[in-house]
Order: sequence, then C-alpha cells, then structure tokens
Amino acid sequence: MQLFEMLKNPVYYPHKPKQIIVKETHASIVFIAKPYVYKFKKNVNFGFLDFSSLEKRFYYCIEEIRLNQRLCKEIYINLIKIYYKDNLLFFEDIFLDEEFLLNKNYKDLYNNIVKNINNEVEFGVKMHYIEEAYFLKNQQISISKLEKVAEVLAKFYQTQKPIQEDYSRKNIEENLNDCKDFISYTISPLMYRFIKKFNQTYFKKYQFKLKKRVENGWIKDCHGDLHLEHIVVKDDSICIYDCIEFNQEFRCIDIANDLAFLCMDLEFYGYYRESYYFIKYLYKKFYNYDLIFLQDLYRSYRAFVRGKVYSIKSRQDKSEEEKQKSVQLAEKYFRLSLKYALFDIHPSIVVFMGRIGSGKSTLARKFSEFFGINYYSSDAIRKSFFRIPLYDRTPEELKSIVYSKIITDLVYNKMIEFAIQDSLKMGISVVDGVFGSRYLRNIALFRAFEENVKIIFVEIETKKEIILKRLEKRMNSKEISDAGINEFLSFYDYYEPPYEIPLNQKIHLKIVKEREIDQIFHYLLKKILIHRFLFKHPY
Repeated sequence: MQLFEMLKNPVYYPHKPKQIIVKETHASIVFIAKPYVYKFKKNVNFGFLDFSSLEKRFYYCIEEIRLNQRLCKEIYINLIKIYYKDNLLFFEDIFLDEEFLLNKNYKDLYNNIVKNINNEVEFGVKMHYIEEAYFLKNQQISISKLEKVAEVLAKFYQTQKPIQEDYSRKNIEENLNDCKDFISYTISPLMYRFIKKFNQTYFKKYQFKLKKRVENGWIKDCHGDLHLEHIVVKDDSICIYDCIEFNQEFRCIDIANDLAFLCMDLEFYGYYRESYYFIKYLYKKFYNYDLIFLQDLYRSYRAFVRGKVYSIKSRQDKSEEEKQKSVQLAEKYFRLSLKYALFDIHPSIVVFMGRIGSGKSTLARKFSEFFGINYYSSDAIRKSFFRIPLYDRTPEELKSIVYSKIITDLVYNKMIEFAIQDSLKMGISVVDGVFGSRYLRNIALFRAFEENVKIIFVEIETKKEIILKRLEKRMNSKEISDAGINEFLSFYDYYEPPYEIPLNQKIHLKIVKEREIDQIFHYLLKKILIHRFLFKHPY
C-alpha cells in the first residue's frame, strides 16, 4: 500500500519525528514516530480475524479504542485518518467522546467520513509512545509487581457483567483445526495428536464443571490477550493495553482463561515461582478453586494459540532469519502446550528409572529431545566427577571408588538439584538413573516436595532375556554406561522395586518383547496422559 510506504518516511509526519521504526505482526503494522505510535490493521482475513474492508478496519479501530479504555486510558489518543493528496500525506484526528463510544453508532460516522473521499485512505489508532523500559516484559518481574497487576485485574473482572455463553471449547477446537496445516512444519504429528486427545478428554471428563462456571457468572468480557508485552508498569501505575477487539468470542471468556495467558507467558520466560504466587493471590481474592483447577486446560490452549500465531507469522516473514526465529518460537510454544497437557501446571521432573539395561536411558534421551529440554544422566555426572571421557570405560582400578556409596549419593543429589533448577526455569526436566534403592528415591521425593516441584517416576521393567541380549551387544559398542552382563547379574537382586512411591507419582512401563523406540515412546505418552487424568491435582 502506497500510504504505508510513505509512513516509513519521517518527512510526511506533521510533528517531524527524527526516525520511524516499523513493526509488523500477522494482522497489523505499527509506525513508531516518537512521541506517538500509529497502528494500522492490515487488509487480511484469517477467518477468526477479518480486516478485509476499509469499513471493517474503521470499525475495529474504534473498538480497539473503546475496549482499551477499560484498563488503559492513558495510551490511546484517538482515531486517525490518513490520505494521499497532491503528493502529500495528510493526517486527520477524529476524536471520539465517551457518549459516542457507549452508543457505538459507528456506521453513520463512517459514511459521513468516506462519502466525499476520492483518494486512497486508511484508518488507524494514534497512541502515546511508551518507553521500552516500562513494559513488564523488560523489567525484573517481582511478586510485588504481580500483586499490583492482580489487584487491577481483580477490580476489572468485578466490574464486568457475566455472559451466559462460554466460547472456550469452540475456540480450542477451531485452533486445533486451523493448525492442521502446520503439522510436520512447526508441530509434530505425535505432539498434535496428544494435545488434541488431551482437550477431548478434558471436555468430556469436566463438562459439568465447565458448565457450572457459566452458571456461576465466571464468563465475562475480558482482555483476551493478557501477556507481558501488554502490561505497562510506570512508577505505581499499571496500564494493561491492546486487548482483543477483532473477535468477541476470543474476549468473552472465563476469567481463568484470561489469567492463564499471563501465567503461561510468565512461565515461558522462566518465572514459574512468580506465576505460582500470582494465581494463588487471585485465588485468595475470589475464593474460587476452579480458577486454579482449570489452569492446565487454558494454559495449554494459550501456548497452542501462540504456536499458531508464530506459525502464521513464519509464512509471512520476508527474511530467512526472521522465518527461522518464528518457526523456533512456534515449536517452543507447542512443546509448552503439550507439557501442560501431560503434566498439568506444575514444574515437573520426570525420572526414568529401572534396572541396568532396561532401556531407561534411551527412552529418557528420546523424551528430552522430543520436549527440547535438558537430560541428566547419573552415568554422565559420575564420570564428570573423575574427568573420565564420556564414552570411555572406567578403569578397573577406579571402579571401587567411582561406584562407592558416597559417590553414588553425591551423584544422585547433584542430579536432582540440576533437575529442580531446570524444572523451575523450563517447566520440565529429565533424570536418568537406576534409582534402585528407597533411600535414593526418598531424597528425590523430599527435595521435590521442598521446592514444590512435581516428580513422576517412570519405572521401566524389561524382561530379563531382553536385557541380557542388549548387554551382550553393548560390549562391542560405545556407551556412556560402564555396566555390562556381570554388573547386571551382580546387582539384580539388590534392586528394590518402588512400592513406596505413591500411585500419583509413578508410572510403570513393562516391556516383554523388543520394540522400536518410537513405539515405546508413543506407549509412554499414552500412559502419562491416562495417569494425569487419574491423578489431576494442580497446586
């Protein structure tokens, strides 16, 4: 569009800014011309968002101003009209008073404005520029700041009238359908399948609870796009802007759904503790446990939507570098969506345990690769203590020290500490070790409890004959583990099955015949999904 090309040049602006910074999303284009920002909607139609006519763009610009008055009056100035005439770009302010915004008589105003226009014209929103330092995303996020945000949101929700229909299920199903095009591009078929299965099972199992949310007045006209980039913290004031204006169904939702976006965004950037205190704080405000109970459903949905947005953006990106960045972000959000689906909202540690040669290490590595997370192996940590190269065998003369009880305790303690820190930053971590004694398992359980981290033990029980065949092959290959047939037979009877671990913290995987790793991994994900619905207990 010629108008947008002209807007990239400072000379056309009436206040003569020094420079213009242009930012684009899949749906809008923003021109930063300090001290103002001009935001225009693109001529696009994604189905869920339709800006394909000038009248629609006019309407949604006014809606953006009207709706954002609720939580952020300071930023939005007015509607702006730009048009081209005699080689000049003209800016015309259109001020909208409160009475007009309440009556929403937009069509008459539109007809009056455009009836005598013969030139190219566009409508946008004029805003005050906010320094980057004031956005919450760019600040050190503390619990005290989030408490202030929570107070603003609590008052806002209390002023909104209940709505008698919840569009969440419809929105989730539409998003799943929309993302079929991105399977094998930004989301793997297996990941898509399990996220979809999670949602189907959730709506079936908790349909009565979701219905009661509507009856009890928890569905309201919310913000709809509540994440860190949309929260401005300046001195003691909180301004939350850029709510969803283009689709009422995305905005008229359960307040638990609205809050889930901010919690998900906090956790995406590693603020798991802060997210925990934020939602707890609001729970105490409303004294409604379902605000927390429903978080896994809605956070999974919110992460999935972000994955979809970046997938769409990647196909619009002009440079290969921008495209790759968008693809990577989409993949990361889809993985987070699956994390919520399989492990709810807790920071989680998945411990792969079992006898020597059971296949736990192969499965743990597969799991870590699938989720794009770190993987901690007791064998690798043990060798690092003695600076033994990873794929070298431990010298016989050192084995009595390397595999002593003191070193084993140190190895497992170190491994659990690594895993806890990772889970608090990335949401999930993987541990691989025999964990053949109650003592070692209790250390892990106790430390996870102390840090309020969920821990799941996946015990791999493999038929003895299969293990012996594997260990025979291992003798002629390079492996991190030193263990062979002799070690397996020597320690076979010393292994203590994890009978003491509560059912809600363990999954048993029995392998009675040799299978491909992909088959076993698929089976494991099924077991995890079943387990999380049997023992759903967030926070």
